[in-house]
Amino acid sequence: MAGAVDELVLLERVFLRVGSAETDEQLQNVVSKFLPPVLLKLSSQQEGVRKKVMELLVHINKRIKTRPMVRLPVDALLVQYQDPSASSFVINFTIIYIKMGFPRLTVEEQTELVPIMLNALDSKPQSHQDSLLLLIIPLLGKLKIPTDPVKRASLFGLNEKPHISKYLLGLLLDMLLLPYGALSPQQSENQGSTNDVSMPVPPGMSEYTFKRVTNENPLRPGIRADKIRNA
Repeated sequence: MAGAVDELVLLERVFLRVGSAETDEQLQNVVSKFLPPVLLKLSSQQEGVRKKVMELLVHINKRIKTRPMVRLPVDALLVQYQDPSASSFVINFTIIYIKMGFPRLTVEEQTELVPIMLNALDSKPQSHQDSLLLLIIPLLGKLKIPTDPVKRASLFGLNEKPHISKYLLGLLLDMLLLPYGALSPQQSENQGSTNDVSMPVPPGMSEYTFKRVTNENPLRPGIRADKIRNA
């Protein structure tokens, strides 16, 4: 019981630190320091601690969603995401903040994380794999590919993980079947979603594969497949 009380006291202190942050820089410093360890508390055996963590995460979400310049500790979150000892509950919440924080990085920082994210896919649920790959795929054309064949072959560190390469290629093939211009560029988090745009399943795609590549990529408003094909 004493341990749970101590954890609750620490969480209350983090709550106060987040609530008292007035500038983007202050909020970023607090979130970068405390978000990963707070997420680990989701595996606490004490229901009161887990409940307090959820309250804190809701508060953090409200603060950062209205502050698009606040960066999240994506590097630390990726390390935590790959920890084999982390519970599935912690993993499921960690990927939420990876997806939230990744678009806030510069393109250069994103491309540096591509090999790490690809290797993080191993043994993860398909929904997680799709989510991370859909973050990575738009960056493939921006990667600096070595001219040395040996370095090029080991660029992503997937030589020992051919199943990940196969999965990536499968998703790329699905995306190639989408009509040109069907997906909008990345939107800021405070913009409305356009996933409700009516668009028929393109030829060659099943409803499953169509949803797979568009669920987290908003369809561009007003664009329909027939209009694209006839353009």
